[in-house]
Amino acid sequence: MKINIMQRLIIAFTFLSTSLIKAQPFFDYNNRHLSQSHLWNPGFLPQYKVSLGFGLNENVSLVGGNLNSWFNSTETNTQTVARLINEKEKQIGIDNLTAINLFHFGFRSAKSYFSVNSSVINEASVRLPKDLLGLAFFGNGAFIENDAKIDFSGSRLRSYVQNTLSYGRQINNEWSAGVNVGIINGIADVGIYDGRFNIQTDTGVASIYQLGIEGQIDGKASLMGGDLERALTDSAYDLNQAIQDGMGNIGFGTNQGLNIGFGAVYRMNERLRFSGSVQNIGSITWNTGAQEIKMNPTTWVWNGLDTNQISNLNDGVIQQLQDTIQSKFDLQSGKINQYTTTLHPRYILGAEYFITPRTYLQLIGGYGFGIQGDRGFVGGTAHQEIGEFIDLRFSYSYYDFNNAAHRLGAGFSLNLGPIQIHASVQDVLGVASYGSSNSVTAMLGMNINIGTWKDRDNDMVPDKRDSCYKDYGVISNDGCPYGFLGGSMNYDEPEEDDITEATSLEEELEEEVMHDNGSASNDTMALNNEVMKSDTIWTSRDNILDGEEPEMPEVSTTDSSTLPVPTNTVQNDSNSIQEKSLTPSNSKKENQSEVLVEEKESGIEVITKKSSEASHTKSNQIKTLSEDKKKQLEALMKR
Repeated sequence: MKINIMQRLIIAFTFLSTSLIKAQPFFDYNNRHLSQSHLWNPGFLPQYKVSLGFGLNENVSLVGGNLNSWFNSTETNTQTVARLINEKEKQIGIDNLTAINLFHFGFRSAKSYFSVNSSVINEASVRLPKDLLGLAFFGNGAFIENDAKIDFSGSRLRSYVQNTLSYGRQINNEWSAGVNVGIINGIADVGIYDGRFNIQTDTGVASIYQLGIEGQIDGKASLMGGDLERALTDSAYDLNQAIQDGMGNIGFGTNQGLNIGFGAVYRMNERLRFSGSVQNIGSITWNTGAQEIKMNPTTWVWNGLDTNQISNLNDGVIQQLQDTIQSKFDLQSGKINQYTTTLHPRYILGAEYFITPRTYLQLIGGYGFGIQGDRGFVGGTAHQEIGEFIDLRFSYSYYDFNNAAHRLGAGFSLNLGPIQIHASVQDVLGVASYGSSNSVTAMLGMNINIGTWKDRDNDMVPDKRDSCYKDYGVISNDGCPYGFLGGSMNYDEPEEDDITEATSLEEELEEEVMHDNGSASNDTMALNNEVMKSDTIWTSRDNILDGEEPEMPEVSTTDSSTLPVPTNTVQNDSNSIQEKSLTPSNSKKENQSEVLVEEKESGIEVITKKSSEASHTKSNQIKTLSEDKKKQLEALMKR
């Protein structure tokens, strides 16, 4: 065993620790102005027609303490190490989770959303035993009658490229759903599933320290053709360079993997929306440079050296001790055909309450986060849109139920024409007081959005096709509420002075119409009287022809609207007719009757025509007046 084994392992860990994976969602979950929201839940449909973008997500979590507990300014180094080795948690470590979004494309149609995303994803989790620090500072003297637990288990490094296709569709007025498929090409993977040693110290003899050591190692690796066994045994072998050279050979079928996800959104009504998604269901098969690292369970008891003989130590004694250890703990590395690693599914549930279309509260929870897939969170956010230009979100979350972290987050996006800049921090206080924080997550990115889908009432119907664009409605009714039939709502909003003037005009128009209707009614009544009186005259003449004496109606001398009855004329005509009809002939009488009937009908036609013309004239006057007033009202309303 070479003395630089640990150095080689650290190099490999350092190379891969530029890790790239998404952590807990926040600003990018169900954000209609952010195309990347479609990746978290493919059932959610962002609003921009075309989006192109890239970005970076970074999460750093500390395990087994924080910077203040590790570098306490009130303690000396020995005091700090003494405190750490007596704590219940026996490991310290760091998780570095990041996602680099190399390329993102999103396309929105009337009822569907389609996106393509290419990301490089790495996961890095390094675990170091606290007791190793104790051995370095105090030797085994600090562990007399106790075990020193040297445990590296749980350390993992994984890197891969993922190309994701996502599709979502609006199913009906309430439901939308979607699915995504990720095609994976692995870059590198190192996992120590079990790597631990127990060191027991006993002083059976005053001058001799007796050590009992037991341990085992089990892990697998695929380093793009890099040979881990040579890295452990050959100091001249450059593992880092071998990995970089092998990355150029990545292609379809290389370390192939697949994952799927699905999600749905249910908009119950104007106020409530519910959503859920399951992502990252899949695995990766590593078949390029696959190796197995193994050391079978071994126990070795060393009785140590007599302290009286320490002065006689020479190179031969030390070399003999080293060879003995190497033979007892034989770390083997062999090539294997392939092995499979399972991805950790992520589950998310969300509920939103809309105060207004641009202001809403969100509850969100999830599980399956972190490298081991054992971290969950619950939290709430407040989202505020300022027009179409600014989005703001503020949040609180309780992250990692086993090692609780209380997070206050803030995020924003600036939608500056086609350019959109978005950023968020999930633990603002952690950034400000990084020494006492054990987790920080940040996101930064930029999109180019083409074709704004403006939807001010947030009902999934764009304003240009929304007949009720200020009122929440349903897709099947052109964006109008249930029960609204046809047409479009008028949302012109006049100022207060215009409303006062419009009200005055409406009252004036109503008075004029009523006055004109009254005048028209009077004219009609007068014409009707003329018809009635005319009918009376002609009826009287008909009676005269039949030899009857008509009863003439009384005429009011004060009513200027009624026609005077020509009584003298009627009487003279009656006497003349009576004289001439002493010996009447039937044919003559019939001729006279026909003449009178024709005259009567002619008179009625004249009166009717006159009445119709008068009514039509008044109607046109009223119509003209109404149209003029309405035009004035419309002009005011438009202002």
